[in-house]
Amino acid sequence: MASRGTNRTQKSTATIEGLQDFLKDMGVIPTQMKRAESVFQTLAAATVYTTAKQLAIETGRQQVLYSQTLRQVGNGTVSYGGEPGAMGAEFGSYQWGQFPAWRGNKEDAGYFFWPAIREFRDEDMINLWVKQVWEVVQDLFS
Repeated sequence: MASRGTNRTQKSTATIEGLQDFLKDMGVIPTQMKRAESVFQTLAAATVYTTAKQLAIETGRQQVLYSQTLRQVGNGTVSYGGEPGAMGAEFGSYQWGQFPAWRGNKEDAGYFFWPAIREFRDEDMINLWVKQVWEVVQDLFS
């Protein structure tokens, strides 16, 4: 069941309930879903990593330098930073002139890593998830 709600700040949410029960009723084995989720997480991390690298190249020399700290660590996880200057290259600065202009800490923050995450979230995530789940359940509908 899907539910949708809004509040006064025009923020919306969507909650999907009952997927696990539906899949169980359809005969999907939990290990099949775990495999689909694992593949999804691996592909998601690879997509964010690749996009962030490309955005860094398109942005500037400093971003290319610090994009070398990007790592795919574990299932579905990309890490960034850990070196002095990395956060300045990603978010910019008002105070330190060697960095680009401050991009804030809101929805439009970042120069390459966070924009890559938002791009994946907004453009690729649902289609990739549906594709991985469909590969697991498609035989049930034949």
